[in-house]
Amino acid sequence: MSNRSLVLCALLLTACGDRGYSNGVDGGGIPDGGNPIKRVFVTSREHDGNLGGLGGADTLCNDAAANAKLKGKYAAWVSTKIVSAIDHVKGPGPWFLVDGTTQAFKNRAQLADVPLATIHQTEFGKILDGNTPFVVWTGTQLGGTLAPDSVGWGTSCNNWTTTALEGRVGSAIQKNTFWTDDTNYYCDQKHLLYCFEQ
Repeated sequence: MSNRSLVLCALLLTACGDRGYSNGVDGGGIPDGGNPIKRVFVTSREHDGNLGGLGGADTLCNDAAANAKLKGKYAAWVSTKIVSAIDHVKGPGPWFLVDGTTQAFKNRAQLADVPLATIHQTEFGKILDGNTPFVVWTGTQLGGTLAPDSVGWGTSCNNWTTTALEGRVGSAIQKNTFWTDDTNYYCDQKHLLYCFEQ
């Protein structure tokens, strides 16, 4: 390549910049004029309702991210009797799936509503469907707060510390209310987790 071509390429890159987002693995991309994007994924591994408490759930998310070589710190989308999921997840957003192009939540306020896209990509970018596990522990109703207990068995596996009670679940293949608030399952069953980058 000639010196003239090299100079022209450099000028074009300087003038136009990188108009996209960084890829889902390296993270930290910045949309034009916006905030750095964050990622959200559903874990590829299932866990019973004894997650080790809220801190244990976060550890599971961060271990999953590290195994997939995703940078950043992650928080689990689970509610307890003390902390609601919407308060546990920090930052203004936006949140994208790990492909770096599919937006799930445009900002923090939308966490109280339904996602723009199903959160059906794992930390490795694998897409879940109806033939793979897609049930997700949340303990959380639409709005981001602890799901109500209507039968006396709880909705958060006693703050995610037991396999003896029940926990509310969502569905990773839904983008309606059911994404976070579908039904209850016994805590000895194994399900996935949603993990939000902080």
